[in-house]
Amino acid sequence: MYPIVRLKIARNVKYPLVWRRMAGELPDAPAGSIVDAVDRKGDFAGRGFFCPTSQVTVRVLTFDPAETVDDEFFRRRLGAAFAFRHATLGLG
Repeated sequence: MYPIVRLKIARNVKYPLVWRRMAGELPDAPAGSIVDAVDRKGDFAGRGFFCPTSQVTVRVLTFDPAETVDDEFFRRRLGAAFAFRHATLGLG
């Protein structure tokens, strides 16, 4: 279970940033923690890096509530990015 950032708004679009003005209740979590953002209805809005002092309070990594953000998450994402760039640039 991740700490929760409660938004003041209903989030209807998938956008990778949660701005400070959109956030209501913030967790007592250190900067760099992984948090869940939930909208005012309590619906999952995203999971990402938290920074309570930034104008961008959450930088969303995933919109899938079932996806765990761990070492494997980053290995998978970076591997996919590497493969895409490798194929796109014709490197192999």
